[in-house]
Amino acid sequence: MIEVKIKAVGMDINSMSPVVILSDFEEKNYLPIWIGLPEAQSIAMQLQQTVPPRPFTHDLMVNILNELNVTIKDVSIVDLKDGVYYATITLTLNGKTYLIDSRPSDAIALAVRTNAPIYVDEKVAEEAFILSENVQQQDSQQDSQEEEEFRRFLNNLKLDDIDKYL
Repeated sequence: MIEVKIKAVGMDINSMSPVVILSDFEEKNYLPIWIGLPEAQSIAMQLQQTVPPRPFTHDLMVNILNELNVTIKDVSIVDLKDGVYYATITLTLNGKTYLIDSRPSDAIALAVRTNAPIYVDEKVAEEAFILSENVQQQDSQQDSQEEEEFRRFLNNLKLDDIDKYL
């Protein structure tokens, strides 16, 4: 597993869809995951330390888990099938570990609320990381084009657009 952090949450101006960008800690590899607006709002609000007047769904989930003495150990992006990412949330209770199937956006929203680490499976990273230094078998000219496209995408990502919906 590769530990990642949230690099950005914003609106992809091409698709007008929210996207969360994960990166490794060296910021050499990036993983964009297009998500729903409510999840993007939830992640962005927590990153901005905005407290809602009443708990949102992810806040409620954390409150329930805390009340029951359940700990979120970590969240992991574990698979990519047909363009859909799959995640698990690792919970602990009384020394026992539970793996809970989750959408990545919900797992990330919970992770930012609990300071749980976020991981990406190596197989997913090999397939989906952009600007990956691990992908050496591709043609260097193709790598250059993909890197340039991704840099344009990052430059066009509207980070403040999510705020309009908060």
